[in-house]
Amino acid sequence: MSRNVFLWGIALYLLTVAFLLTDWLTFAPGVTERNCRRIRPGMTPAEVKGILGGDASDPFDVVTLSTRGVVISSRRARTWLRQERGGCIVYFNSQDLVESAEWDELGRVVGF
Repeated sequence: MSRNVFLWGIALYLLTVAFLLTDWLTFAPGVTERNCRRIRPGMTPAEVKGILGGDASDPFDVVTLSTRGVVISSRRARTWLRQERGGCIVYFNSQDLVESAEWDELGRVVGF
């Protein structure tokens, strides 16, 4: 291995560490679109609360119906709201683990 390749590898490694450190230092819990994107399937409600902070709404059921009124799917959801800026809707499965999360700009989350 030439010396230049070795030095480029070290530089790339240090740059990666710098980016990861910056991300870690600038993370602040709260209801933001960025933090909503951090939520991953399989997380527990406590882990979601650690990212979004604060308390969620009471759980509510989200039912998807076909055009004939037949239930296609039903799942539980909770919302974390940010005043006048939208909120994060987090869907949970029957084991109370995250299925998915999405950011909503004051569309469906108003009133919950």
